[in-house]
This record gives sequence, structure tokens and C-alpha cells, in this order.
Amino acid sequence: MLYLKDEIILAVKKSVIISERALQVYIKKSKCSADCFGTMLIRDGILSRGYMGRIISDSFNVSYVELSSTLFYLNIFELIPTELFLNFNVIPLYAIADTVTLVSSDPLNNDLKKKLSNLLRSEVNMVYSFSDEIIFYLYKINNELLLNNEAVNMTIKSSNNFYIEKDQLMHKLANYLIKR
Repeated sequence: MLYLKDEIILAVKKSVIISERALQVYIKKSKCSADCFGTMLIRDGILSRGYMGRIISDSFNVSYVELSSTLFYLNIFELIPTELFLNFNVIPLYAIADTVTLVSSDPLNNDLKKKLSNLLRSEVNMVYSFSDEIIFYLYKINNELLLNNEAVNMTIKSSNNFYIEKDQLMHKLANYLIKR
């Protein structure tokens, strides 16, 4: 967990007008978690996600990635089991040579880094993003991968007998999603 630092609180005080009382409520509710503190300020419209992310990441000297403006390469998920990322709440950003860069809400967690490095059999670099955003995109990417796999399976099954038009395939995909 990235602990809430005085540096983060001071940066927030300099950035917005907020009463000391309100600030203390956020601090108490965050239970000293920088991620939770930032998420509450974002949720309440006090600071933008990007700005708060940079405040937190700068204070810990790590890079920040705003996932809503990130292009994901789904092929990296084909190389590594998606369940691994769902279990550890990390998102693979890219892989270059024998190094995988992951997005985490706890990028300084050396135990997690070692565990993932062993599981992936690669060096691991981690960058920061908010935990709520990571969870949202993990499930969004996972669902997209499931849809892609289902579409491929349907096309393969149907190509033996007859060609399924795009509309029919989309109809089958919609029914599949409704049943889930």
C-alpha cells in the first residue's frame, strides 16, 4: 500500500481550496492510503484523476498511467493468463525483450514484484494507477478477450457448415452476453 504522505496533503492544499476539517475527514476515511485518499477526492470532484494521479506518483517517484487514455495491446494478454492479472490486480502495459511493465496501485511492493517476476519469468517494472481504475479495466479487458474468443470459436464452428453473416454472429454474441 502506498501510504499517504504529508507531501501529498500539501500538494492538494496548494491545488484546491479545501477546509482543514474536510481534509481531515478525507485523511481519516482513507485510513492512510494514498490511493484511497486520491480516489475519494476524484469521486467528489475536488481534483481530476490525472492531476491527483500525478501528485501521488510524483511523491513516490514512480510513473503514473491514466488508463482511460491508454491503448491496450490485447496480444500481451494472449501470452500471459488473464487470471494472473485478475488475482494480483495488475494490468500488463507492454513487454520489451525480457521485461514486462505492469500497472499497479502499489508499484513499490517488492514482494508483489518478485512474485510476478517469478510467475512471468521476466523482469517486472511497475507504474502507478488508481486501484478502482485498474479493476474496471481488468474486467473490461477480460470481457473483451472473452468476446473475441467466443467470436473466433463461433466462426470456426460455423465455417464447416455454412458462412454466418456478421449480423447473425453479433446476434449470437448478444445472446451469449445476456445468458451470462
